[in-house]
Order: sequence, then structure tokens, then C-alpha cells
Amino acid sequence: GSLSLLPQIVDSVSIHGPGAELLAVGDNSVFSIFTVSGSSSSRVQVELSGLTLRNSSQAIHAVAYAEVVASNVVISGNSPGLPAINVGGLGTLQLIDSTVSDNQGGGIYSRGDTQIIGSTIWSNSGTDGGGIVNDNGTLTISNSTISGNEAAESGGGLHHRGTMGTTTLLNVTITDNRADADGDGSGQGGGMFISANG
Repeated sequence: GSLSLLPQIVDSVSIHGPGAELLAVGDNSVFSIFTVSGSSSSRVQVELSGLTLRNSSQAIHAVAYAEVVASNVVISGNSPGLPAINVGGLGTLQLIDSTVSDNQGGGIYSRGDTQIIGSTIWSNSGTDGGGIVNDNGTLTISNSTISGNEAAESGGGLHHRGTMGTTTLLNVTITDNRADADGDGSGQGGGMFISANG
């Protein structure tokens, strides 16, 4: 598990900031900022808005039975090793009118149910799936842009991994992403890569 900058969220809560340009949370590369975890008998619903989440090991970790809605947030500058947003197999995320940028461990990794609406996934880098990895989850992206991301291996912008999940794109711009950023010849799919098992 990851260390958390704030106590793990185990009860439903809404956190509304004054605006992403006015309030930033983070600035500690050792910790995750928001870790949300529920149970089969008690799902935890968290709403986040009007915040910048920056310079941590991980900005949002939606563990099992966690439902996170993040709107008008900026998630940037998170360190290598972990994705800025991590959605577990029994977690859900709605990312609305937000920006995920300049994260070094990849932008979003999801094994759960993730919806990205009206958002920009930009200039993230990672080993695999620089912008987004959908790992046997359900991913829907609409009215969004995936641009300028890079992966050392495959799927610079988006990597759909596995045979059990689905990825749906509706009015999505995918441009200027790069695979095989380390130049060793092992990467494929600068914009989007689809693989059965990784």
C-alpha cells in the first residue's frame, strides 16, 4: 500500500476548494494525497472540486468500493513509480472538466470503472501507457483531449490492456503522443495501443 498524506477516507465526504488556481494540496513526494476505501457493505462516495493536487507520489487512489467524482481539478507534478490517479478493480472514478498533466508515473491507471468527461490528459510520462492505462476495466472518455504523453514502452497516449475490459471513445482528440520513448525498440502505439495481456 501507499502512505497517505491525509488520513485514509473511509466515510463519504465532499471537499470543495475555491478553485484549482487558488488552492493546492500536496508538495510531498513520499505520500499519496487522497486514498479512498470502502467495503462491500459500505461504499464510500467522495466528491472533489476546485483543487490542485500536485507533487505527491499519487494524487488519488480509489481502492475497493470507492466512488470518486473529481471536477475542475488539476493533477500535476506527481513523481515516478505510481500513477497520479489509481482506480482499483472495485473502484469508480468520474473525472470532469479537469486536467491531468506532467505526472512522471503515468496519468491514470484503472482496473475499475472510469469516466473521463471534458478533460485534458497532457504531457504525462510512464513506463507503459503514459497518459492512461485501462487494465481490464471499463473506460469511457468523451469530449476530451489526450496529447503530448509518452511511454517508455507501449501506448504513449492510451493503453487498453487485457480481454475483459472495454474502452469507449466519444469525440476524443488523441495527438502528439509517443511510445518507445526510451528508444530501445520495444514500444508500440504512440497514440493508442491495444494488447491482450500487457
